[in-house]
Amino acid sequence: MIDTSNLPVLFEDFFKDNMINIYVDKIQTDENKLRLKDKNSQLYINIIWEDVIYELFDNNKENFLTFINENLNVAELLLYIASNDIYVNCNKFLNSWQSYQKHEDRKIIGFFETKKKYAEFEIEENHEFINEYYDDLCYFDLITHFSIGDIEIRISSPSDIYRILFFHQISDKILRLPSDYISWNENSWKNRITMSFKNISGNNKEALINDVLQEALFIMKLYNKQIYNLGITTYSGQKSIQNLEEYPFKKFPKSDYVEPLCFYNEAHKHSNEMKFLNFYKVLEFFFDKNKKEQAIIAIDEYKKLDSSTEKKEENLHLSLKNIYINSEEAQLKNLLKNEKLVTQIRDIINSNFDESMTPKKFVKKLYKVRNNIVHSQDSSSKIPEILINEDVFAENNYGLGLSNWIDITEELCLICIQHFCYNDETDMVVKFHNDCWKY
Repeated sequence: MIDTSNLPVLFEDFFKDNMINIYVDKIQTDENKLRLKDKNSQLYINIIWEDVIYELFDNNKENFLTFINENLNVAELLLYIASNDIYVNCNKFLNSWQSYQKHEDRKIIGFFETKKKYAEFEIEENHEFINEYYDDLCYFDLITHFSIGDIEIRISSPSDIYRILFFHQISDKILRLPSDYISWNENSWKNRITMSFKNISGNNKEALINDVLQEALFIMKLYNKQIYNLGITTYSGQKSIQNLEEYPFKKFPKSDYVEPLCFYNEAHKHSNEMKFLNFYKVLEFFFDKNKKEQAIIAIDEYKKLDSSTEKKEENLHLSLKNIYINSEEAQLKNLLKNEKLVTQIRDIINSNFDESMTPKKFVKKLYKVRNNIVHSQDSSSKIPEILINEDVFAENNYGLGLSNWIDITEELCLICIQHFCYNDETDMVVKFHNDCWKY
């Protein structure tokens, strides 16, 4: 055994001196293990000294003892442990994502503690968007604290346990004195933001955290638009939005399906044709869901008919045949003529076309636009374009430019998501997209 009896006191003094709300759980600490616990969240992480010795000191105990007994710098040790991802080895319930994971060219940094059902991921402000609309920020109905079903989500400063786990992510900003002494620099964290999740439950941990992130990002895109992005870049500017706790708490139901939200989020990573195609994938996802819904309605109507009704079975058969047709265009038509969607779809048509445009014509035009884009993407002679000539696109696609068709398709997506994913229980999707964010 090795003598580590001096370490708990040194760590506690370090946390106290730096006003970090972490304490040493002495009951769970022994010669081979140091347990650090967050006073606020009650999350804990273990540091197993055998793992530290193996990873950082080439399994040489004497070198380790020399290090901890001769002018030990706790900040330096925490930095080395974090940068070598030793915490994951020491904590079987801890899953960590770091810089090798990327989202929209930003580094994904975060963790998921499955025993406590808690996760926390770093996000950052979109300074380009904020600078453009800075004067209007005070009018935005932002969400920084909300729930999706039983999961509570909060946008705030990083928790202390997060800062311990990812201490090395601010190491390039750590104050280095002439003696190369590493210290905990609180200023390095003041402009960092995280999104935390409580009460995450389920079996498939990897799929679970992905689903939770996708649904949270979807909600944030509706309410916060482009203010926050998942992950971080190398840019570090001052936070534009202070006092995150001032915004009211909001409750949202859990979506019945995550896949269309994934396609919706994916669309917002792109521009031009790829944005349109990902929005269209949302519509395609609901083809089968719509078939099932329409079939149930047809069967219920059949059951209500009197047994003497003429051609009762024949009419049911014909209805089901029309519902389960496999033509892509027919499936799109059936989706957009769903009686629970038609009023909102008619509003979209009226706001973009003149009165001669019927729903039937609209379906044909939308499907043809989709085909024009898909076929141009598939063409081996297609040269990738950065700029799209909207006038040329409009000439070939019924007088509307690509940006117009993207907006129309996104509106259709949100109507379908509200109906199929949230069972029309709330008007949050269409209401906030239409009323709050039209720039």
